[in-house]
Amino acid sequence: MRRKAALADGTAPWTPITTAADLDAALDEARQQRGEYTLQPGRKRVDAWAILQAGLLSTAAGLRGLDIARHTGRAAGTVSRRVRLHRDALREDETYASIAGRILRAALDRTLADD
Repeated sequence: MRRKAALADGTAPWTPITTAADLDAALDEARQQRGEYTLQPGRKRVDAWAILQAGLLSTAAGLRGLDIARHTGRAAGTVSRRVRLHRDALREDETYASIAGRILRAALDRTLADD
C-alpha cells in the first residue's frame, strides 16, 4: 500500500490531513444540524455519527485503532468494526458519503484556519 501511495501522489497512507479536534468539532456541528442519523448495515440500526467519527479519525486524522479507541472511549474491536462500516458505507451509500465529505471539508477549513 505504501508503494502504491508513493506512486500515486507521493504520500504515505494514513498521512493526517486534519486533526482529531477539528474533526470532532465539525462532526458535532453536523450532528447538531441534522440530529439523529442511523445506518442499518445488518439487522440492527447503528449510530452513523459514531461510524463517521471512527472512520474519519482513521482516514483523515491518521489515527490508528488503539488511538481511536482511547480518543472515543470505545473498545478496539468496536473501533475496528466502525472503521470497516465507514469504508463500506462510503462505497454503498451516497448520502453517507456526501455527509462524510461535508464533515471532512469543515474539518479541513478549521485546520487551515488554524495555520
